[in-house]
Amino acid sequence: MAEQRHSRLSLSGTGTMIANSSIRTKVIWMLGLTMGLFVLTASSFLGNQREINDARQLADHTNVVLDRTADLLVQLLRQESNLRGYLLTHQEAFLAPYQAAEQSFDSDVAALLKLTVDNAEQQARYHRIADMMQQWRDEVAHPEVAFVQSSPRGDEARAMVATGRGRTMTDAIHMQINQAADTESALLKIRNGALSDQLDNTHELAIAALVLGFVFCVLSLLVAERTLATPMRRLTELTGRLSDGDLDLDVPYGRRGDEIGAIARAIESLRDAALQVRNREWLKNHLTQLGAHASKPREYNEFGQAVLSYLCPLLGAGYGVLLHAHEDGALQAIGGYGYTERRGQARVTRDGLTAECLRRGQPVTLKPVPDDYVRITSSLGNAAPRIVQFWPLRGATTTIGVLELASFAEFDERTTELVTEATAMLGLMLEALGNALRTRELLEESRAQSEELQASEEALRVQQEELRTANEALNTKNEALEEQGLRLRASEEELRAQTEELRTTNESLGEKSRELNAFNDRLLAFQQELEVKNRDLEQASRYKSEFLANMSHELRTPLNSLLILAKDLADNGTGNLTGEQVESAQIVYDSGRNLLNLINDILDLSKIEAGRMDVQWETVELQAITANAERNFRRVAQDRGLRFTVDIAAGLPPKIHSDGSRIAQILTNLLGNAFKFTHQGEVRLTIARADDDALPVLPGALQRERTVALTVQDSGIGIAAEKLARLFQPFEQGDGTTSRRYGGTGLGLSISRALAHLLGGDIVVGSTPGQGSRFTLLLPDDGAVDHAVNGDDTDVAPAHTALATALPVIEVPMPAAEPATVAEVPATEVPRVAQIPDDREQLQPGDTCILVVEDDGAFARVLADMTRRKGYRVLVATDGQSGLALARHYRPTGILLDVDLPVMSGWTVMEQLKADAATRQIPVHFVSANDDVSRGMAMGAVGFVTKPATRESLDAAFQRVLGSSEGTRRKVLVVEDDPVARRAVSHLLSKQPIDLHEADTAADGLDRISTQAYDCIILDLTLPDASGFEFLERLAQRGPVPPVVIYSARELTREEDLRLREYTDSIVIKGAQTPGRLLDEVSLFLHAVKKPSSPTSTAQTPSDLAERTVLVVDDDMRNVFALSKTLRGQGLKVHVAQDGHKALLQLEQHPEIECVLMDVMMPGMDGYEATREIRKQPQWRELPVIAVTAKAMKGDREKCLAAGANDYLTKPIDVDKLLSMMRAWLPPK
Repeated sequence: MAEQRHSRLSLSGTGTMIANSSIRTKVIWMLGLTMGLFVLTASSFLGNQREINDARQLADHTNVVLDRTADLLVQLLRQESNLRGYLLTHQEAFLAPYQAAEQSFDSDVAALLKLTVDNAEQQARYHRIADMMQQWRDEVAHPEVAFVQSSPRGDEARAMVATGRGRTMTDAIHMQINQAADTESALLKIRNGALSDQLDNTHELAIAALVLGFVFCVLSLLVAERTLATPMRRLTELTGRLSDGDLDLDVPYGRRGDEIGAIARAIESLRDAALQVRNREWLKNHLTQLGAHASKPREYNEFGQAVLSYLCPLLGAGYGVLLHAHEDGALQAIGGYGYTERRGQARVTRDGLTAECLRRGQPVTLKPVPDDYVRITSSLGNAAPRIVQFWPLRGATTTIGVLELASFAEFDERTTELVTEATAMLGLMLEALGNALRTRELLEESRAQSEELQASEEALRVQQEELRTANEALNTKNEALEEQGLRLRASEEELRAQTEELRTTNESLGEKSRELNAFNDRLLAFQQELEVKNRDLEQASRYKSEFLANMSHELRTPLNSLLILAKDLADNGTGNLTGEQVESAQIVYDSGRNLLNLINDILDLSKIEAGRMDVQWETVELQAITANAERNFRRVAQDRGLRFTVDIAAGLPPKIHSDGSRIAQILTNLLGNAFKFTHQGEVRLTIARADDDALPVLPGALQRERTVALTVQDSGIGIAAEKLARLFQPFEQGDGTTSRRYGGTGLGLSISRALAHLLGGDIVVGSTPGQGSRFTLLLPDDGAVDHAVNGDDTDVAPAHTALATALPVIEVPMPAAEPATVAEVPATEVPRVAQIPDDREQLQPGDTCILVVEDDGAFARVLADMTRRKGYRVLVATDGQSGLALARHYRPTGILLDVDLPVMSGWTVMEQLKADAATRQIPVHFVSANDDVSRGMAMGAVGFVTKPATRESLDAAFQRVLGSSEGTRRKVLVVEDDPVARRAVSHLLSKQPIDLHEADTAADGLDRISTQAYDCIILDLTLPDASGFEFLERLAQRGPVPPVVIYSARELTREEDLRLREYTDSIVIKGAQTPGRLLDEVSLFLHAVKKPSSPTSTAQTPSDLAERTVLVVDDDMRNVFALSKTLRGQGLKVHVAQDGHKALLQLEQHPEIECVLMDVMMPGMDGYEATREIRKQPQWRELPVIAVTAKAMKGDREKCLAAGANDYLTKPIDVDKLLSMMRAWLPPK
């Protein structure tokens, strides 16, 4: 219904134009509208900005006028005061400031006249001020100065001042200046108001532009969702169903004129073609089976019963009669189905519908059927059929029978076509049966006549004997003998006539034999047509596989962006992410890698089906296979507490000719499954010749003396016998229910067997439920039988590299190698590498210098060039001993070190560097094809890059080396009450560039965290004043939680492990093998986090869901960790449960829970059952339950709602949609 609704929406009004336009046109329209909106907004902003600038300039102009006016008043006052001082004191010191004030006053007036040229009122006022000032000077100031200069008597000057002669004039000037200032202040207020209005308009325009842009983006997303995303999802789903063989589907969007419509019409054409193929296949199969049933009988009655016994159940007919026409036109029933009058000699008159069908040779239909015509009966009752149909059975030239069928329902087009073609075939077969019966009758008659002739001849011989013995007596009876001779001649004449009749019969039999041969030819043609249809079906399947295989680029391209961006965030190159954000990005990256593996599996299977999977034949060493398997799965075995043994039997060739990467892929699948389904006991990998007892018969053309058997045997749960036959089918799983315990897609074994076949071998399996399974990969010593003729290159390299890169790298801590005793080599004797000049001659004190120790000259040159481009000096050594000597002599800033070096290995160089106090603090970064990362980090390296290295990884290596050399140290807090354990951790991390702080109680640890920031916390769960769980809860209440590594001796229950996964994904259980893993976990955080967060982190802004309580029910720890962290970031309180039983327990223990996020597929009690159990309790009937599932199959939503869920959400979860859904269902507080 949803698809039809979208289709109607997209085909109405404007939607028709949008839907029928191409995707390119849609994108152009969206981009055009976006650019138009941007141009319009930008133009509006520019116009407003111009007006704001104009208003600001006017305001500035007014401020200048006000400043000049104020200065005018100041200069007036200076003139007055200096004039008065001069008059009173007669000192020339007052006269110079007075004259300067006169000049400043005049210049201010001139400037104001220029500034107010656009204001007539102010112009008049300033002219008036200038005139009044000039009048004051002429009448008061200048005469008084002249009088003082001419009369030295001070008392007369003082008398002139006391008269107040010029006071009135200066007061009037003061008043004019104040009026001018008031006018300008009022004008400034008006202009500031205009500027404020323009700023408000700009703010409103910005808000309007943001709202309009948001609305436009939402509309664009809705249009894209409705016209592109939804139709593509629907068509993709239909394509999947079509590829799975589901042909009963309706294809929407066929009337659209864009690419969606073209795809829909193509899918519809594929469906119609597949339907035609399936119908023809169904028709041919049933015709073939009917022919097989009808070819066995040797009598008419047997023939009729065989035909009706097959046809009537197939067609759903409750009544059927097969009638055979005699030469006189009468019809006789030779078979019946649901037929009560079983009289073998029953005759049918030449009248009626049956005779009419026989005469016309055309089908006849009787509808409706009268109630008293015929009835279909059974032990439960009887009823009249709704339709009776008559079909003629035509022989080679005439109609020889009639098939009469009665049914409660009319036949559809497919069954009608089947009956039509079946009657044509049955007519020929009935005619052939009649000919065979007549031939048999003639043969019987001929045989009787021959026996009768032989008897006559015997009697004749007896008579002749009697005649010879009684010759004399016969002489008297010559007449009687002559009569007997006449009878004998007559008998011979009759015998010749019988011989002629027998010859005619033989010719008729030959004709019938030719007709049978022609019928067999037609059957052969039918079979050939059926084979053509089968090839067409296989070709359609190959088209599907080729389509999926060719979609590799389109599938991987968007996922590649996701992985690159997630990896970039996880690497935290800018250093602005917290440890928790880095861990979230790493989870996104890991989930993307899992999705990429799934896509690779599907594409591998498609390539195999399409015949496009390539095999690279090479020489593969058996020792390399076992070494890689042991190295990559040893850690898995230790983590799961299983024994893992690898054996190679004696007498095997050291190498085989095969594809190393494909062997590694197969073994990875088999070993991964073995560890996945084994909880205790052991997993064993054995390479030997095929065992006679275990494999008495080898599949295919494999020869026991030239076949290598790689056997993976475990003591796990085993496989039921009924599952073994379907084990290697694609998408087949032992448990496909929603409550299954083990995940997976069911593609691994299918791809593995297909790859084994490509390599010329096979995979055989044996299993006993509860005791384990045994998978054996059988491979020929010299590769596939036919690979040589394909032109493969026989000159191949060993497969070390292929095996190393194909198997997943699982880091395993290794013990440090014993220190090697080497001879000291002075730096002056270290030869310079001719092809790679370094900077040892140009080194100056204080230079940043990087030492490159690498035996590959080309790669060493790359590293040297990168160092120089970064602005640093470089030293180069091509063997370990030379590198050690250069390091001791020059004390470089950092070292890039290879492992596999001549003279002295990189491990030994590292040990010597760390053993020497002078070089111990130099940061060393490994760059090597060796993948023993844990060993390198345990020896004190700041990083480890595995070849082939990317530019990004090398840039990161430089950053780590230089960052460590600059004194960048990380802070690690160990919260542990046992002093011995604290010392052990301190010793383990002593070679790392860190500052280690210790706390023996939870309170002490929290106090330290509140005062300073830490890059990593190592936490024991058993503390004297609080448990580790309480410590984490208190820490989470204060703000973001730093990276935490749980290091405890306790064995965790499933519930405890689930609680810890809310805060961290790094849990290490103390034991003999755990120091290396603890070092790995801590190093991961130290090298991933660049900058510690602030010790007083500000809490996130609470949302409208803050302080609400939610229960997350999911068995996947990654989903629990990611979802609970996101919800806590919104201010929610989160409880978790890993299955339905624990969810019910959590609801009982925490009645404050207001909403439940319920995963559907969980072990034990799945989400459907858990939701039903919740709804049975009165107190939880109104509790919002949101179902979450990754299946997204048709009908899932209805099943969830029927179980009692309020709403439905598919994975991957859209957080915004989830929060909106929770807001809709959570009642207001």
